[in-house]
Amino acid sequence: DEEPVTDGQVTLRRHFPGFDVELGHYPEEAPYHVDLATDDEGRALFQLPALGTYTLMGSHAQTAPSEPVEVTVDDGAPRATAWLQLPEASAIRGRLVDGAGVPLPDVTIRARPLHLFEPRAMEYAPTIWARYGEAEGDTDANGRFELAPLHPDARYIVFCRPDESSRDRKLVVKDVWAGTDDLRLVASDENLRRAVVTGEVFSTLLDAPLADYDVTLVIELDGRTLPAGLRTVIADDGSFRVEGLAPGYDYRLRIDARGHGLHEEPWWTADHRGHHVVAYLPAGGELQLDLRTPAGRPAALAAVTIQRQGDSFDVDGPIHTRANELGHVDFPALVPDDYTVVAEHGDRRIASEVNVPSRDARHLELSLR
Repeated sequence: DEEPVTDGQVTLRRHFPGFDVELGHYPEEAPYHVDLATDDEGRALFQLPALGTYTLMGSHAQTAPSEPVEVTVDDGAPRATAWLQLPEASAIRGRLVDGAGVPLPDVTIRARPLHLFEPRAMEYAPTIWARYGEAEGDTDANGRFELAPLHPDARYIVFCRPDESSRDRKLVVKDVWAGTDDLRLVASDENLRRAVVTGEVFSTLLDAPLADYDVTLVIELDGRTLPAGLRTVIADDGSFRVEGLAPGYDYRLRIDARGHGLHEEPWWTADHRGHHVVAYLPAGGELQLDLRTPAGRPAALAAVTIQRQGDSFDVDGPIHTRANELGHVDFPALVPDDYTVVAEHGDRRIASEVNVPSRDARHLELSLR
């Protein structure tokens, strides 16, 4: 049943192994990206700028793109042929109703892959977004819709704004497989309402509420943890409130205060009921570090890097500093946890792991060899 696609398109990209471009890790080389229309026999002939490895992917307006195919041309094989097969198109079908079950006509429904990527990445590689595609369609008089063409093996986020004048009232359903025929979208006030997270913060050191602290809220998108970008309001009584969370998405937060440890709230899914946090921050810890040369003299002005291990939020970078003239460094307000310490003095270097306890000061002496 294979027939040539005479009105399709083939995309060729230069392949750069070892770089995760979808996370923004790009090679120094400029991308090479060419699109060609297929001829009467479904073919596309590319003149390559250099030997190397390339990826090709076929596409057509009425179906999902092909899987990418990798080819290599070198001195021994300066020509290469790739066969690209377009999958059968799939769709997501369903119905949109309001909270009372009344169909909502003329609303645009959209589907996109469960994926987030750097826009520049599409110049370097066939991203999941490019491979799986996106689709949209309007509901009919009975609220029914069809989203096509979609990739038959992909999951999508399906979303809509029943009232386009209110950008914040957005209905989202995650993890919808292509081929779903009975997706029911209910645009009730509860489902459209933006979620909130509130909380109270207490100090175990002071045995009292805290009012001076920081809240870090992150959202999970395609396995990546990203800043949520929402404003935290802290009241005079020390309670906090964050508004504008997107219903259906997973969030996590961290609370920390100077001189204290931190509180990490486990992942939760935002919805109209809101989420409340009660956090008790332990006392902070202190690390006192003394560095010595092999001869036992102070390693004056040695470069020191300290990094907390297992930081699940990945928002705290390492702390870089230098020892004083006596080879001493003091870290007075650390989160109680395990740390990796790296010190460098001239051509000498040492790395060590240390646990910083709550309330107490930990003293560590290192000899650079």
